[in-house]
Amino acid sequence: MRRQNPSAAAIAKIICATRRLPFLKRAKLDSVNFIFCIDSAACMGIGKFLKEDLDLNAIMLTGENIDMDMLDILVKFEQEARISEPDIFLEDFDADKLKEETLAALNNPIFNSSRCMLCNNKENRTIGRIDFSIVSSLAFGGNLQVYVDWIYVLKEFRHQGTAQFLLSQMEEYIKSIGINDYFLLTAENNEAQRFYHSFKGAEVKNCEILRKQL
Repeated sequence: MRRQNPSAAAIAKIICATRRLPFLKRAKLDSVNFIFCIDSAACMGIGKFLKEDLDLNAIMLTGENIDMDMLDILVKFEQEARISEPDIFLEDFDADKLKEETLAALNNPIFNSSRCMLCNNKENRTIGRIDFSIVSSLAFGGNLQVYVDWIYVLKEFRHQGTAQFLLSQMEEYIKSIGINDYFLLTAENNEAQRFYHSFKGAEVKNCEILRKQL
């Protein structure tokens, strides 16, 4: 069943996801922008927008394929991100803690619906990541949507089609499992807003969100 707005379960997922917002300079919680992609194929046109010379590949992190080498790659990417934009990431960086927490999450059944996809360039350097979750609800006879929690591309590789590539790979994946809708919270900075407003077939709305910490 296709719906124009996120379900109650999806909103709950967002509230949980935004618990890390105090550590990042992201959008305010009381009034946020949503992007609703009602049809993922229409939004990005899967692959059609990519430059002919774009040589990228995506790797999905799972509990089955994760190893210390992969964790080292992820940690190096996160470290590079903090070096290039120290004003965005406010928390102290602890490589060992990140490895431990990532490995624990990938092997925790609670995170079975969460996905992390890395993007490598032709030099096999990891230059971007996208994190998303499959949100399920029994409402209306069963409803599945995808919430995109995090898209990040290293600063020096922006405006080269990397974020679009990651989104197209995500779209391809979620369509393969029968999901045609996804949504995300937009960042407030001008660069991000230009990117989000370039989506075709998507709707941008300003909404309030309730958050309660227990």
